[in-house]
Amino acid sequence: DQVADALRAMVPAELGDLVHRFWELRTECQLEEDFTLHAMPDACVNLLFDLADTRIAGVTRLHTTHTTLDLGRSFHYAGIQLFPGVWRGDPAATVDHYVGEPYEGDLPLVEAGAAAAAVGHEHRSSVFTELVTTLIHAGLVAPNPVTAAILQRLDEITSVADMAEVAALSPRQLQRTLKATTGFTPHDLLKVLRI
Repeated sequence: DQVADALRAMVPAELGDLVHRFWELRTECQLEEDFTLHAMPDACVNLLFDLADTRIAGVTRLHTTHTTLDLGRSFHYAGIQLFPGVWRGDPAATVDHYVGEPYEGDLPLVEAGAAAAAVGHEHRSSVFTELVTTLIHAGLVAPNPVTAAILQRLDEITSVADMAEVAALSPRQLQRTLKATTGFTPHDLLKVLRI
């Protein structure tokens, strides 16, 4: 938890409406048995990097069910978790499963992963900040005022009607907007955010 808090604090203020956190998950030594990660959907998009094999990277987004990942006995992953709805890249380019293959897309993920692996933990935020800035300039990441309003007042929302009111949209407009920007219906997004 202390590492997670430290990584969250490393997100520069100017990216605060886009990036939920920079994260890292690694082993300190060889484990006696495989480590199983139970990943819950959170409507966020993650730019994921395997720092043990920097050819492996990807853009991930879990849908409405959890995923169980066998990470093996030794691993070193890091990533950028974007708030729901801020990813503007091709939704078909995101995956909702374990990323274990070399990245072959057009984004500079392999280069960013190699740069992140080459520096210590305390300097990874500058690598990740540079990547997010590049993605902003390319139009692939942008603030989403609808999901931002929903996240700010999530404790007050008990129904889709409440969500529409907070977002200042009709339920139909909310449906279209959320489906286009997050891939979720309002009901599914509310359920996932509550989890």
